[in-house]
Amino acid sequence: MHRRRVFGHPIFQQLRNTTAQLSDTGNLVLKDNSSGRTLWESFSDLSDSFLQYMKLGSDKSTNTTNLLKSWRSSLDPSDGSFSAGIQPETIPQIFIWKNGLPHWRSGPWNKQIFIGMPDMTSFYLNGFDLVNDNMGSAYFSYSYTGHGDEILYLVLNSTGVLQEKELLYARKNDWTVTWASPANECEFYGKCGPFGSCDPRSSPICSCLEGFKPKSEEEWRKGNWTNGCIRKTALENERNNSNLEQGKQDWFLKLQSMKVPDLAIWVPFADEDCHKGCLRNFSCIAYSYYIGIGCMHWEGILLDVQKFSTGGADLFLRLAYTELGNTPFQTIIYASINSAIAKNIFITETVFGMQIKREILKYHWDHSTSRLNSSCHFWIFSCKYLAKHRGNNLICNISKSTVALIIHYQFISNVLLNQEGRKRVTLIKRINANFYKESMVTDDINQAKFEELFVYNFDILASATDNFNLSSKLGQGGFGPVYKVMFSVIESFIIFFGIGIDGMILQGKLPEGQEIAVKRLSQSSGQGLEEFMNRVVVISKLQHRNLVRLLGCCTERGEKMLVYEYMPKRSLDAYLFGSNPEEKEFLDWSKRVIIIEGIGRGLLYLHRDSRLRIIHRDLKASNILLDEQLNPKISDFGMARIFPGSQDQANTERVVGTYGYMAPEYAMEGRFSEKSDVYSFGVLLLEIISGRRNTSFHQDDSALSLLAYAWKCWNENNIVELVDPKIIDMQFEREILRCAHVGLLCVQEYAEDRPNVSAVLSMLTSEISDLPSPKQPAFTTRPSCSEKESSKTQGSVNTVSITIMEGR
Repeated sequence: MHRRRVFGHPIFQQLRNTTAQLSDTGNLVLKDNSSGRTLWESFSDLSDSFLQYMKLGSDKSTNTTNLLKSWRSSLDPSDGSFSAGIQPETIPQIFIWKNGLPHWRSGPWNKQIFIGMPDMTSFYLNGFDLVNDNMGSAYFSYSYTGHGDEILYLVLNSTGVLQEKELLYARKNDWTVTWASPANECEFYGKCGPFGSCDPRSSPICSCLEGFKPKSEEEWRKGNWTNGCIRKTALENERNNSNLEQGKQDWFLKLQSMKVPDLAIWVPFADEDCHKGCLRNFSCIAYSYYIGIGCMHWEGILLDVQKFSTGGADLFLRLAYTELGNTPFQTIIYASINSAIAKNIFITETVFGMQIKREILKYHWDHSTSRLNSSCHFWIFSCKYLAKHRGNNLICNISKSTVALIIHYQFISNVLLNQEGRKRVTLIKRINANFYKESMVTDDINQAKFEELFVYNFDILASATDNFNLSSKLGQGGFGPVYKVMFSVIESFIIFFGIGIDGMILQGKLPEGQEIAVKRLSQSSGQGLEEFMNRVVVISKLQHRNLVRLLGCCTERGEKMLVYEYMPKRSLDAYLFGSNPEEKEFLDWSKRVIIIEGIGRGLLYLHRDSRLRIIHRDLKASNILLDEQLNPKISDFGMARIFPGSQDQANTERVVGTYGYMAPEYAMEGRFSEKSDVYSFGVLLLEIISGRRNTSFHQDDSALSLLAYAWKCWNENNIVELVDPKIIDMQFEREILRCAHVGLLCVQEYAEDRPNVSAVLSMLTSEISDLPSPKQPAFTTRPSCSEKESSKTQGSVNTVSITIMEGR
């Protein structure tokens, strides 16, 4: 029989006493049996594919570089012309190189996404991260934070296109390309040459930046843009050196929604100093300030600039003073304003004057973007349009006492809340609940009008999280990340302008050392204002030791953020399924019992004991947070629904939740009730007992899920096989088996067979001694017709067609 070698590595020829092991992550590891030392691993020798836990980048300490390498063709796996990796010398970016030359780049990393990739949200939500040690080493990696029902990976194909592919278990072998780049001509590196800008929606796609002209008009007309553009008018330092028109100061043109040029230089300037620093440095020809990156300057040339339809960054281009007259005035102006007053000025269309001092401060006069705070129409200033503005800063010589503040009549005074025992002034925002009544997800919103809530300023939250740095990130939910915040004493003029006319302005002071958690909803999460306000309304009325406490919210600048009490032990998900073995060992059976009972008590409060009857609809391990003593607290009420007192179930056409935790009647028919949450609690109970995630559990070919395996163990009278080996203890065996029994009762296929939460708690605490035998769980091998008829005479009727189904 002819044996054909399909894979090899030079190190294999040197090996004798070795072992090869393929891990669950797909990493092939070769170890020396005598020393246990790892000799080689596939994750350190990349090919064309990038999997979870791989590292793409360079390590200066070991002088190694990990690059993706394309195949020569779709049928030839030898190295092709393209490679991809991290360029760490400047602000880290991903590059694709063709034969060593730049072919595509991602734009700089802002600690969440690469800002040159406006559609990178899918990456971010799936746990992509870039680590940069400031020593010239950087690597890109991701650890999947989903729910086990899909697989993602990146591949660099033979044509130099980087693709993200997704496989859902439900579809089997059907890989879907969810993102690819380069996707158009403008994404090829330096398409329009130096000082050229590319816009795929324009014809031709290349144009010179404002203040520049083609270096070769003839080549430009032919569509050969590689030579780029040159400046029309010399800048200030060049004019001074040639004694031409000295003293005429340069200015900056604001370009919006741009892919910033390559070769950015990071400088340690705050937002307000970024402009000044560039203006003082004659070598600086452009600047940009981006949250998460900071201040970027460019010197020499501007290369690989692209105009986006959405996203991107604001790029400020340095131009000679003579170009000011050739540019629409609304793009950017200069103003000299008293800095003390300027801190609390918001710009809109109308104008009033104020005394000017000689400190330069720029404002962007653009009706679509000039509001520095969302929904702000209250404080207004202006300077009279200066018709003869060439070569001069905009100067307004208005009387010093003329400072006009327009406050809407509907502003309500007496908003300082001084409650007994409080040592701080709190910020209160009263929201007009009647306004939301028509648009809320919850029909019975009048049950849940909330009157008082902390409203946080966006800038304070951004500063406290280091601009939402991943080092402050606690976790990733279905709609966005959660960050930890430690507040020192902060005194800030905090302003909130809500929807409606009853916004209030107050002076706020946050206490020293207060730790909070900020849930920042992703702008592409699909959750609108309705669901966000639903979450705020619901959580603000809930008070129980096993429910996370909402402190406030923030909706400035188009953001939707929730501020919670900080849970130092993070989520139950991390302890049960995380990669840290110490955390897994720490969660012994006694601690798991506390967690199980606490979750049950919190759920009982939602269903029966609170003033509002609430169905959570998204109960899972990642939504159970743990405090310092590992007491569980149910969180994330974005999908919760309020029930009137007499109602026991409801239907929806919009099924939302997490696959693997949704009850069958909800997932398949859109019906939900208390029993839907009981089902989710049962899944969670079995996960706590087994230490395995339901949606990523694969024991053998006959068991498709954790539920199926638990049912198999039950039928074989071998439920011990289900239990996490770390918690098996003879003195707790009876208690553990009882919990598994209760878990199977909770996940029975038909809702009427499941116990309510009150009964579940009684079963867990042995108040009910004789437990009924469980019937077959949902989403396992379905019973035969005779089995089904014997257990149920009539199946449930589908009374609604589901038009939208959203998994998380």
